[in-house]
Amino acid sequence: MTSFAVMAHPTRRVMAQELARALPDETTVAWDRVNNEWDTARRALLAYDPNATWHVVVQDDAVLCRDFAAGVEDALGGVESRHDGLVSFYTGQSRPYGKEVRRLVNKAGKQGAPWIAMEKGPYWGVCLAFPTEYIEGLIDFCDASLKVDYDNKLFDFFSERGVETWYSQPSLVNHRDSPESPSLIPGHGSSSGRVAHHWIGMGSPLSIDWERAEYRAGDPVVFWDRDFECSRCEHQSDDLPGAVVHAFEEHELGKVEFFATTQRHAKMLWDVRESLPRPIRGDLWVGGKEEAAKCTFPVRTVRRHSAVRQFSKPGPFILCGAQRDFRWTGGRAGWSIDGFSY
Repeated sequence: MTSFAVMAHPTRRVMAQELARALPDETTVAWDRVNNEWDTARRALLAYDPNATWHVVVQDDAVLCRDFAAGVEDALGGVESRHDGLVSFYTGQSRPYGKEVRRLVNKAGKQGAPWIAMEKGPYWGVCLAFPTEYIEGLIDFCDASLKVDYDNKLFDFFSERGVETWYSQPSLVNHRDSPESPSLIPGHGSSSGRVAHHWIGMGSPLSIDWERAEYRAGDPVVFWDRDFECSRCEHQSDDLPGAVVHAFEEHELGKVEFFATTQRHAKMLWDVRESLPRPIRGDLWVGGKEEAAKCTFPVRTVRRHSAVRQFSKPGPFILCGAQRDFRWTGGRAGWSIDGFSY
């Protein structure tokens, strides 16, 4: 059994009412009361039916496919015996990790997989199905979180618990991305390509075999493991520079930035950086003016607390330093006292 709720802002009343009419009669519409996304999301989550196994929360700027509610029930029934984590019925084309996500979607499509299983998530909050057993703990966690955005709070909760997010292929909802429905999140703008990959359109999800095997994507921001084995193919590199070059040439890694907390670690990263082709070399950052001043090679200086923000954003980077220096990276990066962090 599945229950449904809509997160709605008063400025999008017409859209929200349209969604509610397309969903089961018992659907709750949680209206924004104080211009606070989490307050609205909180009430939408708490609207779950205690007898339901899943609770689906749809945002007011979603566009539903034909047979959406029945298709969701069908899709969730196809995964419940093998997945007890979050399900997203939207996979976005733009941020975050647009190139990497496009690659994953294409690979899943070639395999005919109806799901992409990612270790982290959710990356988008447009339409999510929550196992109801998580909701009370999720509320407590998010209430205590200092982060503002709804999906960032969710990302921390599920990622810290090692709970996968599965993304449906195709997307059963699209994102209404137009000047008439600008994002309510500051800085996101009015139209930025925030639409779904492989939107099912007017097709019906009831025609899809949701029990077929999922495509296991792992973590889209991890390109290699500590043995320098590529996470995207079977290539094995001999060292870190070789792994970086392979990821750049074969998997759209992009320009790499570097960050160290001491002059000694900065020298280690400088040697790696200089061994790479020029198109890959990003800036080398050192935490604190005192350590940066000891360096005899060009570095950029950043304060420690500023580095937290800088290296939490999307984009490839390599860190080097002591474990205590990188507690804030969470699952984004490993670390080593005298080795490389990646």
